[in-house]
Amino acid sequence: MAQFLLVHGAWQSGWSWQHVAARLEEQGHQAIALDLPGYGGDSARAASTTFEDYAASVLRAISRCEETPVLVGHCAGSGVIAQVAEDTPEQIRGLIFIAGLIPAAGCSMMQFVNRLDPAYIAQFEWAPDGRSARLACEGARRFLYSDCPPAAVEALLPRLQAQSVAPYEFLFTLSETRFGRVAKHYIRTLRDRLTSPELQEEVCAMHRIVNVHPLAADHSPLFSAPEELSSLLHTIAQRF
Repeated sequence: MAQFLLVHGAWQSGWSWQHVAARLEEQGHQAIALDLPGYGGDSARAASTTFEDYAASVLRAISRCEETPVLVGHCAGSGVIAQVAEDTPEQIRGLIFIAGLIPAAGCSMMQFVNRLDPAYIAQFEWAPDGRSARLACEGARRFLYSDCPPAAVEALLPRLQAQSVAPYEFLFTLSETRFGRVAKHYIRTLRDRLTSPELQEEVCAMHRIVNVHPLAADHSPLFSAPEELSSLLHTIAQRF
């Protein structure tokens, strides 16, 4: 059995893993869903958090684990766990990316923002200083939760939080000798309207990720396909 550290993407928080974490626990695993800085009870800092804050919070969580953990990142959370793997590869059992955005070395996550559907970008509600944004409810319905039950989506919308711009400006330092040596798997969401399947394929090719698992789901299989996603995580963990 594995100890999972689950890292959310933009707009959401640790609560986004609730269904997946419960199923992993039922399968005998340990599952810890993190709130990145600026999220959860730390929302007052949403506009000022940095990528370094994110990475430090994951490293602290790793230090508290009873065994070497499997890190799972959703969307931008994949970039966070990739950089953490670069920093401390010996402390990680394996990496699993879900619809992951992982920049090339020397690039930032802005590399991908400019590739996203302009209709999605148009749903950002910017703070006056332009350093953070919220996602409009219609944007969440269309791009985050397009396959999710409508009643479930409406319950999730009030929980979405602001996203700081600064983490998307961080320049990644991924290398073959450190990040490259950590075992990694990628779950490619085939009905994703936010991170397109084509963009996900490019990410896998860029980082030479050969263990790619297709999943017929939208951008948020954490809610639209939690049973299938949990089973896949369970199966992958046995291969590390």
